[in-house]
Amino acid sequence: MSSPQLKVYTREEVAKVGFKVVSTRTVNWIVIDAKVYDLTKFKAIHPGGLAVLLEDDIAGCDTTEAFFSLHRYEVLEKPPFKRLQIGTIEGETSQLHGRIPGAVSLVPYAEPTWLSPSYHSPYYSESHRKLQKALREFSDEYVYPDALAREEDGKRPSQLVLDKLAETNINAMRLGPGKHLKGLVLMGGIVKPEEFDYFHELVITQELARTCLRGYADGLLGGMVIGLPPVLNFGSEQLRARVVPEVLSGKKFICLAISEAHAGSDVMGLRTTAVKSEDGRHWIINGTKKWITNGTFADYFTVGCKTEDGFTVVLVERGPGVETKPIKTSYSPAAGTAYITFDEVKVPIENTLGEEGAGLFVILSNFNHERFVMCCGSARSQRIIIEEALKWVNQRKVFGKPLHAQAVIRSRLAAMISRAESCQAWLENIAYQMCNMSYKQQSALLAGQIAMLKSYSTQCAQETAREAVQVFGGRGITRTGMGRFVEHSPVTKLVDEETPLLPVKEKPRTPLPWLQISIVLLLQMCEPVTSQSIYPYINQESLFFATEALTVLQWSRTSDVIGRKPVLLIGLLGITLSMLSFGLSKTFWGLVVSRCITGLLNGNIGVMKSVMGELTDSTNRAEGFSLMPVVWALGVTLGPFMGGSLSRPHERFPKYFNTPFWQKYPYFLPCLATSSFVMVAFLVTLCLFKETVPKRKKTRTRIRVASTASEDTLVDGKIPRSHDKPLPLRDLLVWPVIISVSNYVSIAFLNICMNALLPLFFAMPIEIGGLGLDPPTIGITMGIYGAGCGLFQGIFFSRIVRRFGERRVFMFGVSTFIPMFAMFPVISMFARQYGLCTPVWILITVFLSFLSVMDLAYGMGSYLPLLTAKETDVLCNTGCIFMYITASAPNKRSLGATNGLSQTTVSIARAIGPAMSTSLFSVSVEKNILGGYGVYALLSSLSVLSLLLASKLPGKVWEEKEDYSYHDIDPMAE
Repeated sequence: MSSPQLKVYTREEVAKVGFKVVSTRTVNWIVIDAKVYDLTKFKAIHPGGLAVLLEDDIAGCDTTEAFFSLHRYEVLEKPPFKRLQIGTIEGETSQLHGRIPGAVSLVPYAEPTWLSPSYHSPYYSESHRKLQKALREFSDEYVYPDALAREEDGKRPSQLVLDKLAETNINAMRLGPGKHLKGLVLMGGIVKPEEFDYFHELVITQELARTCLRGYADGLLGGMVIGLPPVLNFGSEQLRARVVPEVLSGKKFICLAISEAHAGSDVMGLRTTAVKSEDGRHWIINGTKKWITNGTFADYFTVGCKTEDGFTVVLVERGPGVETKPIKTSYSPAAGTAYITFDEVKVPIENTLGEEGAGLFVILSNFNHERFVMCCGSARSQRIIIEEALKWVNQRKVFGKPLHAQAVIRSRLAAMISRAESCQAWLENIAYQMCNMSYKQQSALLAGQIAMLKSYSTQCAQETAREAVQVFGGRGITRTGMGRFVEHSPVTKLVDEETPLLPVKEKPRTPLPWLQISIVLLLQMCEPVTSQSIYPYINQESLFFATEALTVLQWSRTSDVIGRKPVLLIGLLGITLSMLSFGLSKTFWGLVVSRCITGLLNGNIGVMKSVMGELTDSTNRAEGFSLMPVVWALGVTLGPFMGGSLSRPHERFPKYFNTPFWQKYPYFLPCLATSSFVMVAFLVTLCLFKETVPKRKKTRTRIRVASTASEDTLVDGKIPRSHDKPLPLRDLLVWPVIISVSNYVSIAFLNICMNALLPLFFAMPIEIGGLGLDPPTIGITMGIYGAGCGLFQGIFFSRIVRRFGERRVFMFGVSTFIPMFAMFPVISMFARQYGLCTPVWILITVFLSFLSVMDLAYGMGSYLPLLTAKETDVLCNTGCIFMYITASAPNKRSLGATNGLSQTTVSIARAIGPAMSTSLFSVSVEKNILGGYGVYALLSSLSVLSLLLASKLPGKVWEEKEDYSYHDIDPMAE
């Protein structure tokens, strides 16, 4: 679309229009720098609100001063806002402009002295100036726009920019002078390879650093600058011939992998090992590296390793055993900062850089150039901040005067300029020495100079950024707008009281106790097999949850005293007796007693949460819990299938079950089958399961109590600490516990209502709002759903959680209740109109798909520490909300009480839910409330309230309370 023709207006014409109504629409014109803008279509979406545009000194007036006191010029150059210009002011021209591609800034001290008019320098020749001009144009055309885009999306620099860097041989020039430049055409021939010196490299580094976007700047092959020189200087001829062209062409990437969680500059303290294979032809590398720039997308890794002869550097190619994970840092992911794991990585001996055992020399020889490059970038980034600050103090007015009229502001600016000039002067002096020294002389004479300059320049950058925040105010910590360059500077985040004083050592992963874990998983499967087996013919679970609510807290506390194993065995025995009693019941009260037995004796729900946590630790707990959704899905699949297939055997299998007994007890066979399964689990637990609660030993131990007490205390040989005991229930009622348990209750209530209505909806005749399915069909449908849900979670769950976070996934899962309850009447109306046709089954499939997505809100715990086993309703994997419940416990010794409290309140909700939902279903049909669908409207409304409650959860779970444990206490400590 062509731009509209700009008209010429007088200021009187603009003022006359101002803000008025013309033909039923309001018109709003303003003037900015002699340009006329029509805000008629923009005013409603103005970020500052409409009221600002209605003020007397804005509408129809020259708002240049007001505009630039709040915005950067670049705002006017964006297409959506550029289209708002309708004309210019007669006889006037614009005086202001934004960033001019390739131009040297005229703002004082925005450029180093040698680029400033009327200043001179002995260091720079004409080739340096030509290179600077070409690099400035290149950077403004290709690098800066890409930097803005990548800083937002977090991706590595685009391949187009990398190809342009390779095409002009900028990549090669960034490595400094050397033989690698021989025969290359540098920047279109502006500088010859034999003329290229460290001042040329300084120019290149500082021009590329002008983006002042740290994440992108490091992502722009910062790993190559520090990772490729060891290959160039110490790699074999064959290795150089293969690797160097690939990297300089931008087709493959390399990084320097030295730092570890345990050591950084302490190179000899590194723990990554390289051991020769039996045939002596390969290195076998094991270990980890941390904070590795460009590591997430690197193809080659220059790795420092401990070897038999000392320290050796090896070039590792990405392949089997090499795993990289992104690390969140204070700047954007565009840098590709990674945590790298080497697990039995096989590397040819020919990839050794330098001599075996001489790796320290290889690494230290690289430090000078690496630090020189950092100093170049630091000095340039300070000037960007100074330029922005000088612009701002001229735009901003306070107390009726420009901001620079304040003496304190001028003082800050002077200090910022002094630091930048001193860094540049020292840097140029070192560059001059490097140009006139051999490599050996540089190593001997300049290592200390360069190291001190790096320290000094980074301290200056930190102080300059801190001063700039004082100048810009809140804008200095805002990612966009006037102070965005300050926010991106490397030092607006300082060390505070929460910063660890010592690095946290990583623990090696503990192997899982597979026998005990397998028993827990077997116990886990008993829950869905038994509870789901009755759903094809009975959908009333209120009795079970009502009795469970009376005892679950007591069982949880009892297990802390007598151990987990006895409680688990009692629960299994209760399930067995209940199922057999249920199958032999002929009266209503018989059913009541059988379900009450399970609720009263089944303490497993509250205890299995602790068992899995005790069998695992922080290094393998996620691995242990990740097995539970698979087992649960298997049980959910098997339970309904057994219940639906084995019910009424005298009708289905008359050849084998034709005696009066089976006619009298039509549901005994599925109950017998499931109770037999539970008895097998009972025997396995009795014989093989080991108690997880350690016995307390009375040890005469002197304990330093973390309090104001002046003397150590000993009481009956036991540890007298309040945090070693569960808190009273009244002390658990704190906000984190309340909001977590409330969310658990709300989602469990909706879930149990859904589970109660679903089989009823499937079984009831079509004429009264159901689908009229027989028990086998219901069982098969629910079984397929269970398998599909388990498969979906197994494949996608962890990825979704990593991508969107815990609370977002939980809230999204809660939100699916709304369309699910709304789909009940839609499916019913289709069934009434067309019968059980293909469209109806398609709708059922969509409904069950929503149900699988909803289960994501529960599945979180399978992948996170100290989370619960799955509950006894359909696929109620309560891990997500239990992540919050676990973290909300006031101390670890109160975790059982917190879990018991949550389970008790939820059991009450589950006791009420089925009776309420099924009763409302009957009332809705009988009274024809909303066409018989009133129950779904009510539950949809409750789903909205549940979603609002979920929004009150914090974005991240509360930090777990760390308490002492008996195993952490040294009996010999004084």
